[in-house]
Amino acid sequence: MKKNVGSSIFLCLAVLLLWTLSYAQTQDVASELKELKTELQQKGLTQADIVAVEKPVKEMLSQGANKEDIKKTLVDLSSKGVTGGDLKASASSMSGLVKSGVASKEVGSIVSRAVKQAHAKGLKGKDLAAKVHEAIKQRKTEMEQVKAKIKEKQKEMQGKTEKIKKGMDKETQEQQKMMKGKWGK
Repeated sequence: MKKNVGSSIFLCLAVLLLWTLSYAQTQDVASELKELKTELQQKGLTQADIVAVEKPVKEMLSQGANKEDIKKTLVDLSSKGVTGGDLKASASSMSGLVKSGVASKEVGSIVSRAVKQAHAKGLKGKDLAAKVHEAIKQRKTEMEQVKAKIKEKQKEMQGKTEKIKKGMDKETQEQQKMMKGKWGK
């Protein structure tokens, strides 16, 4: 009975702690988002563009992305003529990379390279956004290929480990038989 009460109290405290941490993180994301929206407006993004990217930006922040990296990338895109739905699509693509584990600084670097290449070719607006989306998609594909190779190697190593365990089990059994034979006399 005492174990059940103690376990119940521990469980309640653990749930309360997790809820508190979750609430605090939500508050941090909300305050960072609010700050970022103000900073983006100060950097010249229109209210419509800020509203358009709000959801993917919030997702990136909740994944731990750096606010300054996001701001720099969005300002760069906007200054190159990527606005509205194209800016939202680029931000959503960025969010997808962040969700899959790419650091926000690297995401910004990928986008900046794509923007520079597109800008050098004279691309603007939708064409530039398409180039950014293509670069992000390519990076995502590369990551998936790497993950697939890692899984393949893990399976291979697991198979080797099983073979070694089986071999050791047989060897151990043989040694035990030998020991019984020596000591059994």
